[in-house]
Formats: sequence, structure tokens, C-alpha cells
Amino acid sequence: AEKITVKKQWMEPYTEFEQKVKVLLEMCDAPAREIDEQIKVFEERKKREKRGTLEAVFREKIGAAGEYVSFEDIFDPKWLNATCALETATEQVEEICSRYVEDTLALDELCETVDSSMAVSLKARYRSTKSIACVLQAKKDIEREIAAREERRKAEEARRMEAERRGQESIQDAVSAEQPKENPAEAPVEMPKSVEQYDGETKTVIRFQVKGTMEQLRALQKFMQENGIEYGAI
Repeated sequence: AEKITVKKQWMEPYTEFEQKVKVLLEMCDAPAREIDEQIKVFEERKKREKRGTLEAVFREKIGAAGEYVSFEDIFDPKWLNATCALETATEQVEEICSRYVEDTLALDELCETVDSSMAVSLKARYRSTKSIACVLQAKKDIEREIAAREERRKAEEARRMEAERRGQESIQDAVSAEQPKENPAEAPVEMPKSVEQYDGETKTVIRFQVKGTMEQLRALQKFMQENGIEYGAI
């Protein structure tokens, strides 16, 4: 116990000194932390100001291309670093805007050569890809699809017309099958042929068919008999 007491008495000056050092360090750390916080606030404010300046440059330079691209689309976080000068970041923003403006002009010219439906599709593709090359490929794909649809339409139309033609032929064949092969009323009359002289007059032969009721045919037969007209079956 005496040994512990002696050690404690011997350590008292050191313990007192250690406590004073801790107090002094705390007194120094508090201002340092405050300074660090102020520096961080200052740096954040400078970044916000720098970003605002770059965004203003973007809005000024982007023009109509702003329909397809926003500042967030092109923003590069390294622009806000203290090591990246504002002038350098500004030049990069202007260069990017110039490229998008050229793309937009090319897109507008391209859309003037196609119908409104394809123009809408091409603008949507550029809006999603930000690439004229992708737009040109999309145009080729759409044109191939349109051509394929047209070929299918023509083929379907040809099949439909062929089916109608065959159907019409079937109807005509059915009608022809129902009609008599010869219509006596419309049968051609053979031209008269001279055969002999009789009492100074020439008799001729005419071949024809007649169509009528039995009563009409008997009347015709009686007429020919009474008038000396020879007749017979063909």
C-alpha cells in the first residue's frame, strides 16, 4: 500500500501537467474545427457560384438544342474542382453546346425529308441517345420496316385479287353449267342455199331450230303443210 501511495505522489505533477495539456489542446482544436467548417462552407459556396456560371453559359449557348439536352446531361463534376479553372470549364461547356447545336440542325434537316410520323420517331431517338449516328441508323431501320410492310401488303393484295378472280370464275362456270349449251332462240340461222328450180322459181334450204309450245309447233307444221313447205328433222 505504501508503494502505491509513493507512486501516486510521484505521478501527481505529471497528471496535473497532462490535464493542462488536454485543456490547451481542446482550446486549439475548437478554433481549428471552426476554421475547417468555415473553409468547407466557403468552398461549397464557390462551387455553387461556379456551377451557376457554367449553367448560365450553357443556357446562352445551347439555343434550340435545349429541347434535347439539359445542363445535367453534360455536367462534369470535375469542373467544380479548385484545380479546374473557370475559363477551362467554360470552354468545355461551349464546345459541347456547339456540338449539340450542329446535331440539332442536322436533325431538323433530316426530319424535313421524311413524313411527320418518322420525324417524331427520329427526334425521340436523338433525345434518348444524343447521337446523330443512332438517328441515321434508326431511319434506315424504319425505312426497311416500311418497305417490308409494303411488300407484305402487296402480296396480300395479290392473293386477295387472285382469290376473287378464282371465285368469279367458279361462279361463271356454275352459271354456264346451269344454262343449256344451245339456245334455239339464239342459234344462228344457216344462210339459204339454192337447191332446184320449181315452176320457174328456185327452192332454197334454210336450217334452223324453233322453240315453242306443242300447240305452237302443231300450228307451224300445219302452216308448212298447207303452203307446200318441205321440212324435216336436223
